[in-house]
Amino acid sequence: MNTTRGTKVVLAVLGVLGGCRQLIGYEDPIVVGAGGGGASSGCSDGKKDGDETGKDCGGACSPCPDGEGCKTGSDCGSKSCSSSGTCLAPACNDKVKNGDETGVDCGGACPSKCAFGSGCAQNVDCVGGLCVGGTCAATCTDGVKNGGETDVDCGGNCTPCAFGLSCAVPADCASTYCINNVCDALLLGIAPAGTSGVHVLAIDVTNVYCTTYGTAFGTDGTVVKVPVDGGAVTTLALAQPNPFAIVVNSANVFWVNSNLANGTNGAVMSVSIAGGAPTTVASGLNIPAGLAIDGSTLYFTNNATPTGTVKKVAVTGGTVTQLVGSLANPFGIVADATHAYWTSFTDPGNLYSMPVGGGAASPLVVAQHAPSAIAVDATTVYWVNNAGTDVLLSAPIGGGSAVALSSGGGPGIALALDADTIYWAETVNGAIRKLPKAGGPSVLLATNSATPGHVVVDATHIYWVTPDGKIRKVRK
Repeated sequence: MNTTRGTKVVLAVLGVLGGCRQLIGYEDPIVVGAGGGGASSGCSDGKKDGDETGKDCGGACSPCPDGEGCKTGSDCGSKSCSSSGTCLAPACNDKVKNGDETGVDCGGACPSKCAFGSGCAQNVDCVGGLCVGGTCAATCTDGVKNGGETDVDCGGNCTPCAFGLSCAVPADCASTYCINNVCDALLLGIAPAGTSGVHVLAIDVTNVYCTTYGTAFGTDGTVVKVPVDGGAVTTLALAQPNPFAIVVNSANVFWVNSNLANGTNGAVMSVSIAGGAPTTVASGLNIPAGLAIDGSTLYFTNNATPTGTVKKVAVTGGTVTQLVGSLANPFGIVADATHAYWTSFTDPGNLYSMPVGGGAASPLVVAQHAPSAIAVDATTVYWVNNAGTDVLLSAPIGGGSAVALSSGGGPGIALALDADTIYWAETVNGAIRKLPKAGGPSVLLATNSATPGHVVVDATHIYWVTPDGKIRKVRK
């Protein structure tokens, strides 16, 4: 007999009750499966039966709502089943896509944005802020390497990558120099290294000029030049006694010979940028170190203690004029049309200024940690400390409190400016950095370079030199 739930089964039973024959009818309370098979509940009987994990849900039925029982996530509408066997409400950390999420635990009401390739409904669902056809598209600001990028958010169609990042072609690199699929700095040339490996740079529109210090107390220093786009290194002067600071104008290259072997016979020298015999601009100097040029005048520091001086001389030579004396280790120097500015390379050390026409020297900033390189614009003086934690600092050009612009990157060693940006070098990791004058985060342009000796800039690039004589550049 094949019956189903709810079927009235009428059985004819012959009973003899008190001598009478009666027909007795009753309903079978037993559910018998069709075909005589096993039990099957159905998914709408208001009961939890069969393989259901909740009332009329789970198993072969539709997924269960939150709070019903479950064995696996597939039993739940939220796709999330607790270890105790209960369907959980959608959450942004349950490792499944549920609720209004557009990807797994991202998009919709979740705080996390979805990565490239995940689903999305609108731009705000995506890390990069771009939803195309229901999928998060790659952007140059999403913090991951995707799309055609060669490194995280750079290369390909994004901005060029910094020094040390991955690349496929030169255009992927800020330096435009991709070697072995890594962005490197363009090597312009190699100057003679010299025993001490100290080099200082100057630049014009055509060449980078470099002094090579040579052996301490020796006379094997050199002055060389190399084209800004790279090429052969040309020697302009040989057998110089410890040449150091260097500047250039439209006709000549000028440098100081520190002459450590004869501390009272240092000199300011010059040679034509086209080459030729070097000439002496000023002699009999006491360990000259810093050199600056403004128009037709050269300014230089004599780095001795306590008899250090700041002096000036015409670019054509002649009378040397002392601006101030009795200084402790005057070192870096710059000049504008009205004043000369210099550092006292001691710890603590000060920054000073004085009128180029003569007058009293005034301290601009005091108690710095071995201030070395210095630069100025119309309103501000900038410098780097060669000790302490504050690397790059600034103060009003008329004097005032120092403001730390960058800290913790290691001793500062060189400094350069353009109209709106500061560039400097640090000894730790050989870092070359830049920072907007208007403020903001610093940008690493190059790193893992041997300790840079000096930096200069032109309209498009920053250049530096390392103790092994390698002159390199990257885009600003």
